[in-house]
Amino acid sequence: MKSSRLGILLIGVFYMLMNPINAQNALDFDGSDDKVMCGNDTSVNLSGTKFSLEAWIYATAWKTNAYEGNVICKEENTTNNGYM
Repeated sequence: MKSSRLGILLIGVFYMLMNPINAQNALDFDGSDDKVMCGNDTSVNLSGTKFSLEAWIYATAWKTNAYEGNVICKEENTTNNGYM
């Protein structure tokens, strides 16, 4: 039993070494009308009272007005409702 687990582990390690994960994906915004539309599917709708929002950013500049430089913002008005 132990030898089969060791064999599976070694195969997994070998696979990871031969097929490295290239996780260097990012979105690059120029600061003019940038957004990512996630759609309205139920899988992306936030519900309940407890959840977390997270953003990893690399800021190269900041806007003067606070409303222009939000990373995550909750809107509640007639035209915009939700998080952005």
